[in-house]
Amino acid sequence: MTLNGDGFILRPWQAADLNAMINIYANPEAMRDFGQTLDADKARSTLQRYMRCYERHGFCRWAITNLSSHIIGMAGVQRLDSHPSLGPHDEVGWRLLPKAWGKGFATKAAQLSLSHYWKLSNEKRVLSYTSPDNLTSQAVMKRLNLTRNRELDFTAFYDTIANGMEWTGFVWSQPNPGSTEKC
Repeated sequence: MTLNGDGFILRPWQAADLNAMINIYANPEAMRDFGQTLDADKARSTLQRYMRCYERHGFCRWAITNLSSHIIGMAGVQRLDSHPSLGPHDEVGWRLLPKAWGKGFATKAAQLSLSHYWKLSNEKRVLSYTSPDNLTSQAVMKRLNLTRNRELDFTAFYDTIANGMEWTGFVWSQPNPGSTEKC
């Protein structure tokens, strides 16, 4: 399955995409919010996790390709079975190579993936989070009409963050458009 956007395509990751995933995670600018790049093993495990999510649920953090079929990033909803602070939840997120920045791909790809996600999901809400200083992602969250949930903000340790440092997440959410409940 593919989802066609304005100037891009979303498609599930494939095993053959490993080098593209490695290139994204090896790019210091793309990984600025992590404080470090990630190695091939981390890229491989992420790729496998994204592929499993799609196989199990029909949604995932999709590969974003330009119209020439080159992978320029990722965006979509990923199921997280556990999280140190938020527990199990579904998270919408994105990561793009710098050459794709400033062209609206993050917002448009996330919108398209959320539209697909809500057709499949009965969850009450989807979450998104970013560091306090990542104003670019916060702007995308606003354009996606996500709502800031200060009561869910958290601090956690991740092995992917530079030097095992504490990471603070500002949490945003979007309620299921088919639900009357607030999130």
